[in-house]
Amino acid sequence: MCPRKKRDRLLRSLPVRGSKLKLSKGDFIEISIPFKELERLKDLLILFSKTAPAAISKPTPFNIGALQGILKELLLFTYTSMFPVAVKAELQSVLELAITGLEVGPFPRLNTSISLQYLLAELMQITLLLSISPLNKDHLVGEIRSTNAALVIASVGISGTSSAV
Repeated sequence: MCPRKKRDRLLRSLPVRGSKLKLSKGDFIEISIPFKELERLKDLLILFSKTAPAAISKPTPFNIGALQGILKELLLFTYTSMFPVAVKAELQSVLELAITGLEVGPFPRLNTSISLQYLLAELMQITLLLSISPLNKDHLVGEIRSTNAALVIASVGISGTSSAV
C-alpha cells in the first residue's frame, strides 16, 4: 500500500481511546504511546528476539510453544494498546496469521520465518511512527533489526516443513 493511502487510512481511524495521531510539517505522522506501553513493547520485543530465532533454528515443541506464547502476548498488547484502530488492525492481522501458521502440523519453518519477518516489518513501521525520544526509538529499531538478522541466520538452509511437531 502506498504511504499516502496508509496515512489516510490511519487518519480515518481517529479518535481512539486517547491515542493521538499528529500531523506535523511535511505530513509526518506520529503515534503517541504512554510510557508503560512503551516499556511493555520493549520487553515484548526482547522476548520475541530470544524465542523467534530459536523456534526457527530448533523447532522443538518447547521453542514453538514459547514462540506461540510471545505472539499471543504481543496480540494482547495490541488489543490493549492506545494505538489508532488502523494500526491495531494491521498488527492484529499479521499476528493472527503468524499464530495460525504455528498451529498447523508439521511445523512450517519456512512459512513461519516469512510470517515473522513480515511481523518485524510491521513492528518497525509502527516504531518509526512512535512519538518517543530518539534514544528509545534507536533501542527499539536496534532490537527489531537484530531480531531480523537472527531470523535470517536461523532460516538459512530451510525449506518446507519440519517434523518436530
